[in-house]
Amino acid sequence: NGPAVFAAWLGRDLAASVEPGGVALRLGGEPSTEVRLLFEGASTEATIVGEQKRRGVYNFFLGNDRRRWQSNVPAFGGVRYHGLYEGVDVRVLQRNGRLEYDVLLSPHADLEQVVIRTAGVTALEIGADGGLILQTAAGPLRQTAPMTWEELPDGTTRRLESRFRKIDAER
Repeated sequence: NGPAVFAAWLGRDLAASVEPGGVALRLGGEPSTEVRLLFEGASTEATIVGEQKRRGVYNFFLGNDRRRWQSNVPAFGGVRYHGLYEGVDVRVLQRNGRLEYDVLLSPHADLEQVVIRTAGVTALEIGADGGLILQTAAGPLRQTAPMTWEELPDGTTRRLESRFRKIDAER
């Protein structure tokens, strides 16, 4: 529907469209529902690039308009928003059969500037396990509790405490 730069399908019940400014999720089921995760206040200069190029290509010959057909479309393991906020990139990828996103911060970047506004959601809740639950007409959409770590100069990682913070009914 929107200006998709990249798209992903996870089974019959979930499709994701990576677009400038956010990610659109199409949830299957009855009724089918679209949920949007929008990066509020993000830079309009952010670039979206594929990462981890995979072997093989896709061909899309949908409809009768040959001008809209696309062939030899490359496949990627993830997509990265570069410069979404000052010192902040976001990577969207499939991990263990689930669609996930990583917020990547440069040293001294301010995580407070990262705000995700939802659309197509009837309620937001933070579960007892720290996960985020987005209530939709097609049922709940769950995000696991955030896992945060910092990479130390020697290449090792150290776990940091983090959590979702509900700002209001949409963010």
